Amino acid sequence: MEKKIFEYFSFYQNEILPKIMTIPEVTQKDYWYHWLLTHTEWVVFRWIYFAVSMDKNPIPVIFACACHDLARTNDLDCLKHWPNAVPIAENLMDMFDDLLSVEEKEMVKYAVKNHTIWTVAPDYVSACLRDADRVRLSWEKGYKEKFFNTEPWKKIASWNPRDFLEFENRCLWRGKDVDNEWVLCSKI
Repeated sequence: MEKKIFEYFSFYQNEILPKIMTIPEVTQKDYWYHWLLTHTEWVVFRWIYFAVSMDKNPIPVIFACACHDLARTNDLDCLKHWPNAVPIAENLMDMFDDLLSVEEKEMVKYAVKNHTIWTVAPDYVSACLRDADRVRLSWEKGYKEKFFNTEPWKKIASWNPRDFLEFENRCLWRGKDVDNEWVLCSKI
């Protein structure tokens, strides 16, 4: 499972993230909590973990997670960041047109636009983006089941985060090379 997670995460880091960095409309920069190279990477990783463990297609949610805060202009309640991120998501998805179906693109746009709404998510892309985005908050401020859509994330969010964070850090920051040595793989 770790190898699959690493491969999908490498796709995000080596293919998607460099394209994001070329889009002039991206305003998410180096904010403390919502930094593109920390918060967004963790959200992307969390979904990849969920997708691989649940046999779901991770590609649409990788795009949704990658785009969800791209229009953020601060760490506070940036009220227009979610609708303003939709055109950026469309631009990014156009760069990878062959990877997503029309239906998947619509799910990504809906998930990005509505990731802060506290309703039941209509599909797995929205549900997992919302849950992956909120796990860290539950660990910091206390778990509240009503803020989660998926049973696996309810379970993870209610746990002490130490074990999951160790696993997450191992996959985010390091991977095994062909000689089975640990090497740095993150762009951070």
